[in-house]
Amino acid sequence: MYPRKERPNYGVFIRSQIESLSRHGVASEVVQIPGDGSKLNYLWALAMLPGRARARPYDLLHIHFGYTALAAIGIRHLPSVLSFCGSDLLGQPDEAGRSSRYSLALARLSKYAARRSQAVIVKSDEMARALGPGYADVAVIPNGIDLELFQPLPRQQARAALGWPQDEAILLFPADRREPRKNFSLAKAVHERLLSGGRTIRLESLYGRPQSDIVLAMAAADVMLSCSSQEGSPNVVKEAMAMNLPIVATNVGDCAERLMGVRSCAVPPTDLDAFVAATAAILDAGNRSNGRDYVQQLSLDAIARRILVVYRRAIARFIASGAA
Repeated sequence: MYPRKERPNYGVFIRSQIESLSRHGVASEVVQIPGDGSKLNYLWALAMLPGRARARPYDLLHIHFGYTALAAIGIRHLPSVLSFCGSDLLGQPDEAGRSSRYSLALARLSKYAARRSQAVIVKSDEMARALGPGYADVAVIPNGIDLELFQPLPRQQARAALGWPQDEAILLFPADRREPRKNFSLAKAVHERLLSGGRTIRLESLYGRPQSDIVLAMAAADVMLSCSSQEGSPNVVKEAMAMNLPIVATNVGDCAERLMGVRSCAVPPTDLDAFVAATAAILDAGNRSNGRDYVQQLSLDAIARRILVVYRRAIARFIASGAA
């Protein structure tokens, strides 16, 4: 997961994390395994990575996504930190939240590979519970948010930049419509119910676009619908909070924890009636949220400092084990 030309927003949180760590003196080199193209690329990485890891005097290996830990299992001379991202630990579910046997099998293998790491990072308490006991060091650290990029903008200005109408309410679905886990059908049904109730309202979806477009969409929309059947710690929810965009989200990952006490946001039961009622109430109130007040501790800099602590513990544990 790393941005590239054809997928500019794919894994952008990893790039942001690397850039924020560099500001704390961490030099990094990235090896990207295009697993979204073919799972066979993990076999290619399994053969390639040990030699690549010995090419320079690295201090630590930071593995992102559990399947990558399987590909890196041949690297034994470096301390490692593994960051689970969500489906690599919880499985890949459909709209109803049922994970395939294949994805659950891969998750079990990823958990096995994680035992070779000196430290594990998960994005939420739910993921920590799914990981289970028996790991040397488990830290719950969500992805950081670029608070300089994601900050409130005038709604009229944002709509003009996107070519969106000024006189309609707008719901935002910020995910891939085709991915079952993101549950676009729920967002579509909410929109249709609100239309049938006499509202003038649009549903806009945005996926695979540069972050600058995401910022404009979050400034332009009235409510964001996060309908996923499973998440680790959804970045779009935290980004929308930083934009003070009202949110209606399913109770997955850390959504309930993040949105607790936030004005003009809701985490209703995952059914159509509840989602429609929550969305309608927010639209009727017509207020922005105060979510930005709740995500200050998730700035890129703050998260980088927490990750550095994990790095130091992992290196110390590796040295103490006599493996160095």
